Amino acid sequence: MTVAAAAVVAALSLTACGGSGDTAANTPVPTSSTSSAASSISSSSSATSSSTTSSSTTSSSTAAKATTSKAVAKPSATASAAAPARASQSTRAARSAARPVLKTVVEHRVLAFDVVSRKDSSLAKGTTKVVQRGVAGTQKVTLTQTLLQGRISNVVVAKRETVQQPVNEVVAVGTKVAAAAPSRTTQAPATPKATGGNTSNAGMWDRIAQCESGGNWSINTGNGYYGGLQFAQGTWAAMGGTAFAPRADLASRAQQITIANKLYAQAGLQPWGCAHAAG
Repeated sequence: MTVAAAAVVAALSLTACGGSGDTAANTPVPTSSTSSAASSISSSSSATSSSTTSSSTTSSSTAAKATTSKAVAKPSATASAAAPARASQSTRAARSAARPVLKTVVEHRVLAFDVVSRKDSSLAKGTTKVVQRGVAGTQKVTLTQTLLQGRISNVVVAKRETVQQPVNEVVAVGTKVAAAAPSRTTQAPATPKATGGNTSNAGMWDRIAQCESGGNWSINTGNGYYGGLQFAQGTWAAMGGTAFAPRADLASRAQQITIANKLYAQAGLQPWGCAHAAG
């Protein structure tokens, strides 16, 4: 109840209490001005209540809009912050893939045996006999591979270690002069002539030499292997290489390829650590 309504009620009470005589005679009769005042008070109260309700509704609506606006803006800020992070991760991944990776690989390879000739006066001249069979040895070779985007781009021989020494094959060569006509004998394989050679598969040998010695056909590092294809001295002599030069590093590229083809015909690519480079 407002102050104006309270005043009207108080006035009516005073009028009822102030008269004398019988109750009917003293009962006040509402006047039109009193009714108008009460109606005015009631309208004022309704307007005030409506105004208050409208204000509350407006405030609630404004707060709801503000909350919705914040809620909508938040994901946009999160997405903006995540975009640079994703771009940075993609850049790091691309740089990592472009970096070369070094990989160490250990292989066990076959060491070819040498053939040693010995004179035997009990055998007829021009005949030969195998006294001791040759046995191949084993070599441990450590390779360093360079990988670029998962593919091998370069291979370098880092270390060679002999696990088992090869056993030389011993061949007796007859020196006895026979009085009678010589019997049919087994001739030793002819050695290549120093003036010529077999340079077939030259491209393959160039690739193997690039891996074995960096393509240096006259290399001698003191490790017991010589030339572009890294011949052991015993193998070079057994295959007839001394017909060209005392050691492989002193022979020409064509001469080294000639001896390599001869060894290749007997043992394939097993004697070479960089056989994979043959292509």
